[in-house]
Amino acid sequence: FDIARQRLPHSVIEDSVRKPCRTMPSGRTSPDEGRWLLLAVIPAVIFFVFVLSGMTLATVGLTWMYNDLEGACENYILRNIINAFGFVSYSSGATIVAAGYGQYDLN
Repeated sequence: FDIARQRLPHSVIEDSVRKPCRTMPSGRTSPDEGRWLLLAVIPAVIFFVFVLSGMTLATVGLTWMYNDLEGACENYILRNIINAFGFVSYSSGATIVAAGYGQYDLN
């Protein structure tokens, strides 16, 4: 999901200074190609969410809020809330994997 953030115009400019080896600042891919990749990958992720777990959908939603809706830039409290829910989402995924998906009920 780094592509969601890296394809935005201000991010390409920032990455060209800080991390010029990334694909968009180096010219290997364009922001439009990144957008097309997201258009292909996100529906596949949503499909697998329904098959595997609801926390993945939360991660997709939080990534969209943080990057595309610029929730990180809006307000520091909102940014911290989104980050907190992101940690919960990632941690629950790790817990599901560690517990053995489908073997145990975590509720």
